[in-house]
Amino acid sequence: MVEPFGLRHSLLLQGLAPDTERLDMVHALTRPRSPLAVAMMAPFPWRGIGIATYVLHEESAQGPLRGFAQVLKRTDRPESDMLALAPALTSERPGAEEIWTRLLTRMVQDGGQHGVQRIFASVPADGREADVFRQVGFVPYTQETIFRLDGTTATPSQPAAGIRPQQDSDAWAFQRLYQAVTPPVVQQAEGAAESESSGFLPAWWESGLQAQGYVASSVDGLAAAVQMLSGPAGHWLRLWSADSDRQVAERLLDWCLAALRPARKAQPVYLALRDYQSGLRTMLQDRNFRPYLRRTRLVKHLVVRVKETEPALMPLPRLVSGVF
Repeated sequence: MVEPFGLRHSLLLQGLAPDTERLDMVHALTRPRSPLAVAMMAPFPWRGIGIATYVLHEESAQGPLRGFAQVLKRTDRPESDMLALAPALTSERPGAEEIWTRLLTRMVQDGGQHGVQRIFASVPADGREADVFRQVGFVPYTQETIFRLDGTTATPSQPAAGIRPQQDSDAWAFQRLYQAVTPPVVQQAEGAAESESSGFLPAWWESGLQAQGYVASSVDGLAAAVQMLSGPAGHWLRLWSADSDRQVAERLLDWCLAALRPARKAQPVYLALRDYQSGLRTMLQDRNFRPYLRRTRLVKHLVVRVKETEPALMPLPRLVSGVF
């Protein structure tokens, strides 16, 4: 049966670690942790720091079924990200697809009961993983290429005019930029400004992760924006840019790479470019970024149980007539 993680499952997670499929590239590429370490941080699902780990451990006709799933609730949002599933479908362990299906089904049920409205996952674009997710109701909504920059890049020294750190007061302008450059079907899948456009917010326990955002202003608001997450294993960038402001996007990216250079050392820089941002591909290749991973992004919209109070109908007292 599928059940929440307990200390008795420690050896199971440790044994499956080499066959784990990482499903959240932000954490996997910037601050990778062992599945057991992640599970030990939050032994109570959906509470505290928001990590839930589910374990399947039973015998079947086709052999032992051993697996686990981990999901992370986003900070201050009714959304979660799949972190990992094991065993990987590419492994030789028996019943991997059945294990995934059962773990995902339980996770979706519990997520809805805890107020989660959307669960996101990133899977290899050329594998069987997306098919298994579809069986549980996940829907693919875009594909992306993760580019990687190793070493240095010959970025010219550019003035920083109009480039500044992102501020809370930029929320409205950022939302307009997001809506202008993101297809409606993707906005609907992501919950518009409630998810991707709000940026990555590390939780207090995610030691070694630093998030920051920079924007390039325009007359009408924001011409481009970059959100960066830096960890001990690498740096993660997401870029939004209007089609009419390619030069501004280039200047903003060059400025960010120059700002990262003193702290980079041997750490790579990753930039996730979605298919509808293909106009930026040449800009990345000119700066020595190379395609690294090809991923499909999926989302599962959950039906959230809402408690409503209904007025109770009370019977009227009977009037008894009598002689006085």
